[in-house]
Amino acid sequence: YTACGLVFISLALSNKFSRYASLFTVTALAYATNILYYGAIDTVNSHAAGFFVSSLIFYLLITQKAHFFMGILTGLLASTRFADILFLIPVLLNTPYKKFLPVLTGTAVGFLPQIAGWISVYGTPVINTYAFEGESFRLATPRIIEVLFSQGYGLLTVTPIIALSLYFLTRQKNRLTFSILLVFLAVLYTVASWGTYWQGASFGGRMFVSLLPFLSLGLAYAYTPLSKSINPLIIICVCAGINIYSLLSFLL
Repeated sequence: YTACGLVFISLALSNKFSRYASLFTVTALAYATNILYYGAIDTVNSHAAGFFVSSLIFYLLITQKAHFFMGILTGLLASTRFADILFLIPVLLNTPYKKFLPVLTGTAVGFLPQIAGWISVYGTPVINTYAFEGESFRLATPRIIEVLFSQGYGLLTVTPIIALSLYFLTRQKNRLTFSILLVFLAVLYTVASWGTYWQGASFGGRMFVSLLPFLSLGLAYAYTPLSKSINPLIIICVCAGINIYSLLSFLL
C-alpha cells in the first residue's frame, strides 16, 4: 500500500513539478515521516491503507480525472476512519461545480458498506462508535500544543519535515494549498479535541497519516528555493535521522 501510494504521489507531482522535486518529496515522505513505521512495521492498522487511498484521491484531484471514482475513494477513506470525511474539503474546493454531483454521489456509494455494517451490527445507519468505548470530545479545550510537540506522539516533534511543508504551503496563494491547510487545521482540531488526543499507542501523529499525500505538495514547493542554498539531501538526512531515532526510541 505504501509503495503504491508513493508512486501515485510522484505521478501527481510530476504534473506540476520537476522530477527532482518529485523524487525529493517521495523520499522525504518515505523516510522522514511516520509512514515509515505504519507502512513497514505496524501494518495491522489501517493507516497504510488510508495513505494509499488518500494518495489516489490526491492524484485524481491534481489531474482532475474520474470524479465519480474520486468520490468513491473519499467514501472508502471515511469508512476506514470516519474523521477522514474532512477530505471532502480539498476535494470539493478544487472540483468544478458541474462535477460536484458525481463526487458527492460517489462518496455516498463508497460509504454505503460502512452504513450497511452499522445497520447489521448496531441496527442504525448512523452511530458514534467511539461512544461505546467511553470516548468523548472536548471541543472547548483542544490540546493542540500536545498533539504537535509532545515527545513520542507529537506530529512536529517526530516528523519536523511536516513543518517545512506547512511553511511552504502558507507561502502559496492558490485554492489547492488553501484547502490543504484548511483540512490540516480541521484534522488538528478534531484530534486535539479528542479525549484520547495522544492517539493511543501512537508513533508520531498517526491520525495525520492520511494527510501526508496532500502535505507532499508543500515539500514539492520547497524543493526549488531550498536547492538554491542547501543540498535538499541534507534536509532529508537530518529529518529522517530524527524520525528514525524517534522510531527506535518508540520501539525499544
